[in-house]
Amino acid sequence: MEALFAALRAHPIIAWDFDQTLFGHRASPVLHEFIAAHPQLRHVIVTFRAKSSEERLWSDLASATSVIARDHFSAVAMMEDDLAQSAQRLRRNRRQGLYAGPFAPAERAWRLWKGQACRDLSAGVLVDDQHEDVADGCALHGIALLHPDQFAVTE
Repeated sequence: MEALFAALRAHPIIAWDFDQTLFGHRASPVLHEFIAAHPQLRHVIVTFRAKSSEERLWSDLASATSVIARDHFSAVAMMEDDLAQSAQRLRRNRRQGLYAGPFAPAERAWRLWKGQACRDLSAGVLVDDQHEDVADGCALHGIALLHPDQFAVTE
């Protein structure tokens, strides 16, 4: 696992997904400790949550840990509300078998959005649990992609 942390430390700006990465994943506590131990690095959150839910993001983080807080992050990129709602509706419809065609424009935008957000924030790496939703955008913009499972302590 030390090699993974060394890979993270090689990037002066690290992008972190929120849900099921910093919040709600079995590796979250290890990731929190890393962030707290490396204030010399710039940590940013890049989340599919809609912009209108930013205060909820911070209250969720506070409910999960006392190791890190808002001041550990220099920026937060959140999806525009209309795109988040459209893409989530389409994704839900696909899962329920109500929509089965090629990716709609909102779905394509969803899949590229985190890679673009990382590029805009100059982050060279993204730690995210939804590789299938972010890999295309990360590849397009040359963003390294890690999964929080890689940091999970196994017994």
